Amino acid sequence: MIFNIDIKAPLFLLRAFVPIFTLIFFSASAFSAEKGEADGLDWWALSHQNASQTVSKWSNGLDAFFSGESSSLPNQSFVSLEMGAVFTDTGNSSPFLGLHMGIRLPNTKDRLRLVIDSDANELTENNKIQETTSSTFEKAAVGETFSAAIRYVKKEWNANFDAGILVDFPLDPFVRVRFTQDHFYSSWSIRMRESIFSYYSQGFGASFNSELTRPLTNNLVFGLSAGSTWLNREETYYYRENIFINHSIDERNKIRYQFSVLQSGDPTPNLDTYLYFINYQKVLYGNWLIGQVTPQITHELDNDFDPEFTLTLSLEILLGEDYLGSKSRY
Repeated sequence: MIFNIDIKAPLFLLRAFVPIFTLIFFSASAFSAEKGEADGLDWWALSHQNASQTVSKWSNGLDAFFSGESSSLPNQSFVSLEMGAVFTDTGNSSPFLGLHMGIRLPNTKDRLRLVIDSDANELTENNKIQETTSSTFEKAAVGETFSAAIRYVKKEWNANFDAGILVDFPLDPFVRVRFTQDHFYSSWSIRMRESIFSYYSQGFGASFNSELTRPLTNNLVFGLSAGSTWLNREETYYYRENIFINHSIDERNKIRYQFSVLQSGDPTPNLDTYLYFINYQKVLYGNWLIGQVTPQITHELDNDFDPEFTLTLSLEILLGEDYLGSKSRY
């Protein structure tokens, strides 16, 4: 599956995105609050219902194929489609398209899953300038980074084993193993993740990430996270440290405040980038249409650490049986 989008699209498409996004973002929830979410946007709901049912039928068919039995268990498969644009203080803009699909196969004792991603060749997020890396968004938009993989879930080990291909020419096979551990100490929650991966075209590597979170109030959570990744082909380490606060205003509105530091080098890490952003997330309709606004300021070594402002606007559509009801996703 390859999505082809011309990044050098007509400018009117890019200019049109802002007012369209603004109209949807601020009017959809206000309209549904006054008239009820079942009224006024029936064509949205109908299109979403048909697509979600298609995802469910496709998932059940794959489940029957791999297990040899017709599926009668609840279907928790989903598709997430995200689209938007990044706007810079120099007047440039970069549209992007992101896809993530998780097909669960319950008749295989929930051990097998089909996973499709639009950023699978990003070997590490520890060197990724979140929300503003136009080159990353461009690759995802033109379909250069889509992957399909079969995932084997070993719950006893808290491990996932992936084997798949990057959808490129020629096809690029990869394998990946991930482990996750959760611990709780007093009011702190700790999650640790380890990963080992090998790509035919990009070599192998390993990463370790940890995250600590602690509730401050009923709607505020403080967190710290750190990660490191070794890439054999580049013969270097990448490091990332984050400090963040998650603010749950209500079930439909959330804000994240984050400060991040990115480093690289071996054996001594050097400062590459530091950045800070505010991410506002709003459930616009039902539990399946989510809008996000993210202003960010980035200081990069390549730019002598001068501040660069960007604004990311995006919409996410969620498909699947879990998103046919009216319950909130959050």
